[in-house]
Amino acid sequence: MFGEIPSVTQRNTPPDQPEASSAAFRHLRAVVSRTASAAAGRLSGPVHLDVPFREPLAPVPDAPVPPGLDAEALDGRGDAPFLRTVPPASLPPAAELEAVRRRLAAAERGVVVVGPRARADRLGTAVRALAASHGYPVLAEAASNVRWAPGQPAVAHLDLLLRNEGWALSARPDLVVRLGGGLCSRRAAEWLDASGAEVVLVSEGPEPVDPQHRAGLVLEGDAVAICEALTAATAPRRAAWADGFLRASTRAGTALADALASEQRLTEPGVARAVVAALPAGARLLVGSSMPVRDVDAFAPVPAENVRVLSNRGLNGIDGNVSTALGLAAASGAPTVALVGDLAFLHDLGALVHARRAALALTVVVVNNDGGGIFSFLPIARSTPRFEALFGTPHATDLSHAAALGGASFTRAETPSALAAALEDAARPGLHVVEARVVDRATNVEVHHALGAAVARALEEGGP
Repeated sequence: MFGEIPSVTQRNTPPDQPEASSAAFRHLRAVVSRTASAAAGRLSGPVHLDVPFREPLAPVPDAPVPPGLDAEALDGRGDAPFLRTVPPASLPPAAELEAVRRRLAAAERGVVVVGPRARADRLGTAVRALAASHGYPVLAEAASNVRWAPGQPAVAHLDLLLRNEGWALSARPDLVVRLGGGLCSRRAAEWLDASGAEVVLVSEGPEPVDPQHRAGLVLEGDAVAICEALTAATAPRRAAWADGFLRASTRAGTALADALASEQRLTEPGVARAVVAALPAGARLLVGSSMPVRDVDAFAPVPAENVRVLSNRGLNGIDGNVSTALGLAAASGAPTVALVGDLAFLHDLGALVHARRAALALTVVVVNNDGGGIFSFLPIARSTPRFEALFGTPHATDLSHAAALGGASFTRAETPSALAAALEDAARPGLHVVEARVVDRATNVEVHHALGAAVARALEEGGP
């Protein structure tokens, strides 16, 4: 059973051999019921089931009902689930929540940080209300599905803002409320760790996301309910502290729009920006785990309403991205676009064959820089003459042949205008592959540095 996006994997294994007994049937019904609860629970996602078979594999015509099965094993428990699982308490003890609420009210430089999170609920609204009531800015990644939720604006382009050392120093918080998964921006994670701020971690599962062990308190339960419980009952607090973050975010957005509008080459930041801008209302966007998720987070504009951004980052890396997007499209029924790198696309060609057979609709935008672009940002790129062979891994593949495997329509774009034309009907019915031929990987590094410099200048010129 699959949720919209995999965020946790669980495994249940039935007996080694299937048996026509009441005990075996009860076991299977209980396992399936538990699977459904896990897939739709607080840590929603796919659950893996191993189902054994016994010879002969072919069905036997008119096979009688196995003898010895009682009514409950054969038909279940009427209209009720065979096994009903009651989730743990949504909220920590009231006294703990009250103590945290008082601490949030006293902090002058608090922030709410939200990492990737797939679940569709009211967290965006709850986080905004919490932050506004204490005068905190919301620092939410694109894949958190909080950044673009209605309400108080959230800070965008954080990774770029932090490249200005003066701004990064002046913006250090003294209290951090953390939700969601690990941040895709290493710069942002290191900035939070270096701040020395008190960290309150809201965890929706038994394994808190706190790799550097900075948190002093973990509140485990339902994130929406906890945020609502921590929201101050008084009127929202207007804070110059939060306003400063939003002004910086606005300046960064303007600087990026100006810089990319004058760019005649097709660049990876430009592709991320164009794809998000082209999404129709209610669309789903699956972003690849390497540069696409980082570029969407750093450079994307505000999309149409009710757009959801999801990623497999932290679960299966380069594998299965197109398959996940197809499952997302099938489960949601919404227009769906996948933005992936060329290597991730080539790692999942079998998904295109399945898409053709199942008549699934998806638009796949492939950023083709002929290899693994993220490694060009690392010191290893300048440390070995074998970098291209071992890290860049160029493939020189004509992606039109790959698209043909699934009978997909194929468009190749090599300029911003050509990409814009290819995305005019983004997420339209059918299977489509759009190849974005971007600048080479070394130039891509220069482009990222230039855009970071443009944001830094905007912050310096804008004043406090």
